[in-house]
Amino acid sequence: MKWDHGRIEIWKMTLNLIAKKPMLGCGPDNLKKGLFISCKYEAVKFYLRTHTVVDKAHNEYLNIAATIGVPALILYLTFLSLILLPKLKNKSKLNYIFVLVIISYLAQAFFNISTIGVAPLFWMILGLSDNQYIDGNCLKQKDIRNNK
Repeated sequence: MKWDHGRIEIWKMTLNLIAKKPMLGCGPDNLKKGLFISCKYEAVKFYLRTHTVVDKAHNEYLNIAATIGVPALILYLTFLSLILLPKLKNKSKLNYIFVLVIISYLAQAFFNISTIGVAPLFWMILGLSDNQYIDGNCLKQKDIRNNK
């Protein structure tokens, strides 16, 4: 078996699907059906060679673009940027840890999709990093009720 286990071929099929349905994609969690409708020749060829049906893009960003559209991917990346970029300016150790965890997840997402074991931890860390601010070396929670 090849070193990439067909991942490059899956990415090419997914990119073809994105080119055919860029705005809305093929529907949430519907990549398998979208590939067999829009890229039937490649999907069937892949299945006959590997005996595997492609149901995930093996790339979170391509999976989002293919299933719910390029605008959704842009919104997702914008959302992450709005949380992450301000954290890069703050040089505290806690912020460094949050940024390192978030960037590590985003890097591995290029070769995998979100899984039930890791995704909740990522979203909790993302929420914690956005809900907290650093004052010196001390972590303080925002007090919305008293506007502090």
